[in-house]
Amino acid sequence: PVLLKFSLHPLPLSPYLLVGPNFGYLLSASADSLVASGNTSSSDIKKNVSSPDIAFDVGVGIEMEILPFTSLTADLRYSLGLTNNNSSGSASPNSIHTRDIKLIVGVLFGL
Repeated sequence: PVLLKFSLHPLPLSPYLLVGPNFGYLLSASADSLVASGNTSSSDIKKNVSSPDIAFDVGVGIEMEILPFTSLTADLRYSLGLTNNNSSGSASPNSIHTRDIKLIVGVLFGL
């Protein structure tokens, strides 16, 4: 993701907003299906899904300073896919778009 961060309050406790594009590249794709015996079967569907993926992210988060130049951060993001990832293209009436909800927690170290 390439996100703009808008801080709403100075440290030590700083909520923020995130907005911007997210670019992805397909590494693998599989589908699980339930078979008659009650087990699941997995099949490779990479040929049915196209790449790259472009999405738009929005999110909120909070950053808390715990030491000078060290902060804890947590954010929640929603990602809405903008590209049709159906490899059949316009010939198919079905479209495939990504949607994600992400919870990210981390430690930031300043220099």
